Amino acid sequence: RRPPSPKRTSATTRGSADATPRLYLDACGGDARKAADRWRATVAWRSSRDVAAVVRGPQPKYHDVKRVYPHYLAGVTRDGQHVMWERVGQLDTAALRSGALTVEEAFRHFIFVHEYLSRRFDGEETKVVTVLDVAGLRFSEVNSFFLKLVSTASDVLNNLAPFRVQRIIVVNAPSWIGAAWPAVRRVLPAAVRDKVTIVGADFGDALRELAGNDEIPADYGGRGPPLGDGADELEMLEAVCVLNAGGAVDFLDDAPARSPAAGSDAEAPPPPPPPP
Repeated sequence: RRPPSPKRTSATTRGSADATPRLYLDACGGDARKAADRWRATVAWRSSRDVAAVVRGPQPKYHDVKRVYPHYLAGVTRDGQHVMWERVGQLDTAALRSGALTVEEAFRHFIFVHEYLSRRFDGEETKVVTVLDVAGLRFSEVNSFFLKLVSTASDVLNNLAPFRVQRIIVVNAPSWIGAAWPAVRRVLPAAVRDKVTIVGADFGDALRELAGNDEIPADYGGRGPPLGDGADELEMLEAVCVLNAGGAVDFLDDAPARSPAAGSDAEAPPPPPPPP
């Protein structure tokens, strides 16, 4: 059994405008200037979106986004990276089409999720592997609304945590995945587009290579809790319930990284536009 993660992250782990996270340096091949530029852009973006306020405030759309775009935090890989399971085959794009959920609301939700991960686990060094389950997805559903919702999650990662996702494993891939993949690939996080493994219904070996059996949810043949019942997912839900009741969560109240010094030319991009 893995040891519990610390409730708080230190200021050093969280990073500051003056200290480039190791993850950025590694991802930039040791190029300190390039890594520092990317980090300053992240800090500027965080400030422009008021990420600290988002992660400490109520999450009124949390359950709506989870229903429209089912995603769950469950288990860790053999080398300690957290695993996010996304059931894109169950996406409810009708909610976007009808306006029941807006792109901006989904955008804010994914800011909360990834800032929560930073503050709950290893700060800016937090690493994630994403498992995309496309079971049930029809070719006709890979439309502008589908791509916009996936792109919204990727936009947050590209700006808030550009090097967090280490790899993507697509499971239950249908026979037509090759025809749709170029469009899907374009809306994935930029740093991981070339680190994708695609498997069909015979995904067992790929998942067992990724993580031990106790870390794989029962839904996918492992001995871990079913999706939604894992300790990390339930802890996030508990934090959301506290925030929605007007309370505070201790590790979410850690001070965010400072904004870049005056005169920085790092510009924060605007939120994504609504789908046509």
